[in-house]
Amino acid sequence: MRRWLRNLWHDRRGAAAVEAALMFPVLMALFIGCTEVTFKIWSTQKAEKLAVTLSDVVAQGQTVSKEDMEYMVEAADNIMEPFDFGTD
Repeated sequence: MRRWLRNLWHDRRGAAAVEAALMFPVLMALFIGCTEVTFKIWSTQKAEKLAVTLSDVVAQGQTVSKEDMEYMVEAADNIMEPFDFGTD
């Protein structure tokens, strides 16, 4: 019995499977975190692009009418795709 326990203690078969099972949740958390950070950076860049584009359009005109503003809001939806611009 003792010999069997000693052999079991020194047996290294399956060590890689145990290590993989322990590291899998950590690796998944890193993957999801990196994906979320990338998504946040992308949405921030799109919002900056929207601000630059709309300010450039407004600065080029002498006056801005209500109709022009409505066109700009429609354009903002197209610039922000695939993100939802919303009414805010």
